[in-house]
Amino acid sequence: MLLSLSTFPKIQIILITNTIKENELKDLENLYRQILPDGVEGRNISIRSYPNLQDPFDLTWCHKEIMANEFLNNNSIYSHFIYLEDDIAFNFMNFVYFLEYRKRLRNEDLLPSFLRVEYQNKTGTFVNTEHQKQINVLTQPFIEWNDLIFVNPPNPYIACFVLDKELAIEYVATPSFNKIKSANVVGWAVRERSAMGLTFEGVPPRFQSRYVVPVSITNRQSPQCAWIFHLPNNYANDRKTRFGKIPMYSLFSLTKK
Repeated sequence: MLLSLSTFPKIQIILITNTIKENELKDLENLYRQILPDGVEGRNISIRSYPNLQDPFDLTWCHKEIMANEFLNNNSIYSHFIYLEDDIAFNFMNFVYFLEYRKRLRNEDLLPSFLRVEYQNKTGTFVNTEHQKQINVLTQPFIEWNDLIFVNPPNPYIACFVLDKELAIEYVATPSFNKIKSANVVGWAVRERSAMGLTFEGVPPRFQSRYVVPVSITNRQSPQCAWIFHLPNNYANDRKTRFGKIPMYSLFSLTKK
C-alpha cells in the first residue's frame, strides 16, 4: 500500500493505528522509512495512535477529525483528502484519473469511482471483488461521454474515497460523516460506512448512487486507471465465496433489454 502511495510526487501520509506498543510502532516506522526515506521533498509519513477505543472498529472513523480540523483548516496546503483501508493499493495513476473525470462529471453531480481488483492464482486472471455476476450496463443508470459510458456499479463499495475541498465541505455536513447517523443512510457495517464518503449523498435523479465507473463502448472494459487492488486476494482464491470470480475483461456487457 505504501509503495503505491510513494508514486505521488507530493503527499502527506498519516498511518492511523490503535497500537501504542513501542516495538510495533518501530516496525511501522522502519517500514515507511524504507519506502519514503527522510529528505524526500514533498513526501512524508507520520503515525498517529488511537488507543483505548470503545470498539476496535472505531479506528476506521478516526480520520474524520483529521479531515474536519486539518484538511479543511484555512491554513491547509493540501488539495485532496484520500481515505484508504489498510489493504488497498492506490497509485498516482488512479489519482490523475479521478482528477480528470471529476471535472467531466461535475455538472452531472456524479463522482468517478473505482473497481476493486484481485488476482486469481489458478486462472492467472484479474477479477472484480464486489460483484457476483456480469453487469449489463444498459440496465443500470449511466451517461455517455465520447467512447465511454459512465455507469452506476450495482455494488458501489470500494473501501476508500477521494475528496477535493469542495466535496469535503459537502461531506462533513452530511449524515454519512457521522458514525451513528450514517446507519440511517445505508445498512452497511460500521467499517464499510466509514469508507463510503459521498456514495449516497446528493444522488442525482434516476441514479442509485453518486459513484460511476467508465466502460469503453468499443471493448466493454473499464480502463486500468480505474482499478484499485485489494491486496489480500482473499476473494479471488477462496472457493467458498462467489465474490472475486468475474474476470475484469468480462465484467461488463452492453446487451439491450
